Amino acid sequence: MDIETHEQIWRTTPGPLRFEKRESFADDLCAVSALCRFSLNLLNLKCYLHKLKKRCAAGFAVAT
Repeated sequence: MDIETHEQIWRTTPGPLRFEKRESFADDLCAVSALCRFSLNLLNLKCYLHKLKKRCAAGFAVAT
């Protein structure tokens, strides 16, 4: 409804909703997915290096 005139501006039509594909974002989604996998690999590597550093520091502390 129009706020000022109170006229009906649009309405639904009976039946199923139909959508028309205008543009594909499949390539964008593939790029984002690859970036997420890369970021996750970097995060896993960072965690692994952090754990390795802690183990090495503990080992050196015991050896001295």
